[in-house]
Amino acid sequence: MGISQKEWVELLKEEYFSDFIRSGGSAIRIVTIPESDSDSIIEAVDGAASEKQFLVARVNSADVRVDKIEMIFHEVAKQVDWDKITETWLRQKLAENGILVDDAVSLDDIQTIADKIYTDKSNALAQIRRIIQNTVFNDRKLSKDFRTAITVLCYGHVNRQDVSPTQADLIKMWLKGEKFSLTDLKKLQIYQRVARHNARPLIVSLARWLKGAGYSGLVVILEFHTVMKNLKPYEAPVRYTANNVKDCYEVLRQFIDDTDKSSNLMMIVVAGPELLSDAKRSLDIYDALKQRTYDDVKVKDYVNPLNMLVSIEAG
Repeated sequence: MGISQKEWVELLKEEYFSDFIRSGGSAIRIVTIPESDSDSIIEAVDGAASEKQFLVARVNSADVRVDKIEMIFHEVAKQVDWDKITETWLRQKLAENGILVDDAVSLDDIQTIADKIYTDKSNALAQIRRIIQNTVFNDRKLSKDFRTAITVLCYGHVNRQDVSPTQADLIKMWLKGEKFSLTDLKKLQIYQRVARHNARPLIVSLARWLKGAGYSGLVVILEFHTVMKNLKPYEAPVRYTANNVKDCYEVLRQFIDDTDKSSNLMMIVVAGPELLSDAKRSLDIYDALKQRTYDDVKVKDYVNPLNMLVSIEAG
């Protein structure tokens, strides 16, 4: 027994996107739906979240290894316009601190900014650097690596470099999981690649930071259909063994347990009915996640659309 797609998406929009998540909440919801109907619900969720000014990132298990949290983060990072969002965030913070920069004025035109606030160029640059330091680098609610990364991106807007790659380029390579020099990265006071131990704090930090850049937060849509399939090595570029499936469930379990430490973040997991029925790949193989998603009390002939795990009717 399930609920209609329209009913569930409307509930997400009204209860979560319009209020709870944008007000600082965090949640994860898992829906099962036949793969043939998957695209329609993903589009509907994307549209509902975008309408409420969320940044929406889609991660497909057919293309990205969702059993590795660092791979999920890299895929999300590739869908973020870091230059545009950083500039928006920085202009807003400057305005909050009394430095109004016209849209037509580039942030690296320090002389024009200095003239606008009746000071000299060196003092204007010092003020801007101090604002960046106080508003992002000293924000302990963000992970240290994320604070450092955004600080470098902000400096890249006010002091553009003529070298390639620039320090800002290096940060974006690090965020997206592209090839870069770790030696050069360490000079920026980031000493490690994105991995299992720091990827989740980076996602949580991104969602919180986006709130200050004009977004309501971050919505990550994880498409899990490939995880549910027992594919041969030659059948798909990304396949999941039984142990890989358990790793996927552990990723979700950790997100569930960390919801009280997150803000402005929602994760939607879209999987096939096999999530509940497959003997070798269902939630039954990983009790830690099953206990967190199944209802202890069920009402006959009624499906609570607010449950963490919901089945959507086909069609």
